[in-house]
Amino acid sequence: MRFYINQKAFSWTSQFSIMNDQMEEVFKVEGEFMSFTNKLRLKDIRGNEILYTEKEIFTFLPRYTIYETGGRALATIHQKFAFFKPVFEVQEGGNHLQVEGDFFGHDFRVSKNGSLIATFTKEYFTIGDKYMIDIGDEDNDLLYLFIVLVVDQAAEAARRRNS
Repeated sequence: MRFYINQKAFSWTSQFSIMNDQMEEVFKVEGEFMSFTNKLRLKDIRGNEILYTEKEIFTFLPRYTIYETGGRALATIHQKFAFFKPVFEVQEGGNHLQVEGDFFGHDFRVSKNGSLIATFTKEYFTIGDKYMIDIGDEDNDLLYLFIVLVVDQAAEAARRRNS
């Protein structure tokens, strides 16, 4: 499944529109203004929350937990210490995923048990960030879509800290 993501430019919070192959908006992602926990919410087109994430505050490297609307934890994401490119580990149920970015932290590959399940590519020279996400595992496409968004949020925060 392929998704396209457009970040709203000139916004106080993180806001994304997610489109399908036909460029129809199917989801929205909203962040909170001035939030220490860097909370993101995935919503359907009517505004109903599907998933949300919160960052743990007192950790050396960023760690996020993804919850479904009822509060049940679905996955944890934590950044690994690595030189030259961002690396994240994801624990989703009994599955262990590896998320690895390129040198600039704009393109990511998601692997499960050594097999590629998703790619995430950022377009250059655009107003607001634009991404294309290809997900091979359609059974968990929403969760993997949200994992990629959280990883991008963490990588962007690291880029801001380092500049």
